[in-house]
Amino acid sequence: MKHSQEKIKQKFFQQLEYFFSDRSEKNLVEAYELGRGAIEQGMGELEFLRLYHEALLQLYFWENGEEQKKQLKLALNFLSECLAPYELRQRGFKDLIRRLNEQNEKLQEEVERRRETEEELKQSKEHFQLLIENALDIITVLDHNGTIRYESPSLERILGYKPDEMTETVLFDYIHPDDLKKIKKELKSFTRLPGAKNITVFRVAHKDGSWRYLESIAKKVPDIRGGPGIIVNSRDVTDRFKAHQKLKESENQLAAAQKIAQLGSWEWNTVENNLKWSDELCNIYGVSQDKTPNTYEQWLQFVHSADRKRVEKILSEAFKTKKSYEFEHRIIRPDGTERTLYCMGEVTMAENQEVVKMFGTGQDITRIKKVEDKLRAYSEQLRNLSAKQDKIREEERIRIAREIHDELGQMLTVLKMDVSMLMKKTSDSTDEKKALKLSKEMEIITERINTIVQSVQRITTELRPEVLDDLGLEEAIEWQASEFEKRTGIKLYIISRVNSIDQMNDEQSTAVFRIFQETLTNILRHSGATQVTVRMKQDSEFFILNVHDNGKGITREEIEHKNSLGIISMRERSQFLGGSIDFEGEDGTKVTLKIPFAK
Repeated sequence: MKHSQEKIKQKFFQQLEYFFSDRSEKNLVEAYELGRGAIEQGMGELEFLRLYHEALLQLYFWENGEEQKKQLKLALNFLSECLAPYELRQRGFKDLIRRLNEQNEKLQEEVERRRETEEELKQSKEHFQLLIENALDIITVLDHNGTIRYESPSLERILGYKPDEMTETVLFDYIHPDDLKKIKKELKSFTRLPGAKNITVFRVAHKDGSWRYLESIAKKVPDIRGGPGIIVNSRDVTDRFKAHQKLKESENQLAAAQKIAQLGSWEWNTVENNLKWSDELCNIYGVSQDKTPNTYEQWLQFVHSADRKRVEKILSEAFKTKKSYEFEHRIIRPDGTERTLYCMGEVTMAENQEVVKMFGTGQDITRIKKVEDKLRAYSEQLRNLSAKQDKIREEERIRIAREIHDELGQMLTVLKMDVSMLMKKTSDSTDEKKALKLSKEMEIITERINTIVQSVQRITTELRPEVLDDLGLEEAIEWQASEFEKRTGIKLYIISRVNSIDQMNDEQSTAVFRIFQETLTNILRHSGATQVTVRMKQDSEFFILNVHDNGKGITREEIEHKNSLGIISMRERSQFLGGSIDFEGEDGTKVTLKIPFAK
């Protein structure tokens, strides 16, 4: 320890003060080191004892009664550790005790030293004053009326005033109006109690006009200029107080946000098996804070019996894997009502990777689930309505196609036959010139009739291809692909691995065929493809149709866009039949349709 004697003294007072507050072994170790340092600097035992007396004077000034006895005992323990190095050194001199016993004359020396010690004790007041002047906290001396008799120099650093500016003024003039009543009341009751001590926080005016929060420890002393007085030790806690206020505001905001969102938080100490809930989580469960479950097992009793095993499994898995988790479950409140909660959680691990805590949130989604159920029911109604409309539309197409085919087709055929017979009669006419003219007109009419017949056939086919009813879905898809290729020039390849799809009913076959038609229409309009590959296959449960073009590829935005009515229609058709349809756009556009076989 390379310190001067003055620094050793300062260290002694400092460590002794720390030992009074902490009473730790670390302080005693430091005391031993102080003793060793004192020996190295040539400081004798009696000089060290003078330090002890100075400390005792300070102890007597601040404490009295039973607390003083405790402090004296602690001071003796501290002194013992300080003098231990001296004792060890003295053991090296075997004749020390013998010489001390033989030389009584040294008693006189001891008396002289005691006199010197008393002189040093007188000087300790100056030393004490020096400590006050260099203290970080404000030390204030008040009389019983609140008049300031003394302020330490640290006043200027904390509040901006020089000590002389506040001396002989009244403390109450500097206290915030909202705190004044409290401080006056405390001071009044404080001065009546013998040896009273009090700790309080209040606001004091800074010289610049701002307010500073001071945490003050006050102690009553018997005599200050002819009457009882108070010594106040004040520390600036403005930053700490503001941080506390900010934290409190954040907690209030969090509580308000949880209440608005119906979102509560919880924490489970897995080592001690105890639970802590936020106020909002208590509201969700319908219990007060003092009646919240304290253990994991107690909480499980709130979980709906039908969900309990699943919840236990999820939490057990999270505990093992140490991963986050989320799930929905129902709870039964004490009043018997049911709530649905959405829970999210995390795990906290110790250094040995053992789980020591699990925490998370629980949000009451009962109202949301009811809305979802209503939306789901409404969506199902709309899907059924859409399916019914598609069915009606398809039936109407079939009816119109048949009427056009049967009635209009027959009428055109009869008309064609009538024209043919008229042409024959005209050819038998004697007026060859007139017959030739009529024959040419009849040929033109016949060509027009043929064109109309072809148009009727085309319209009836588009309304309802006969191949779909006569030969089945696979052949209808191949026919539609061939027609599309002829009409657009886009090359189509058909790859079929279908054995038999007789399990599909007319409604399913029609839906698949219409989705295929819509897919080809989208390819023509949007993809810019030159080639399309169509694959058909089946497994034990599904018929699978895959259409893949080499065009620019559909984007995710196009797939999800609200105006993509063709895609929406295809999805609705497939979902109504219990199937699914997927769209991919990475390498061209790939459409995959899966329809379950009819039960």
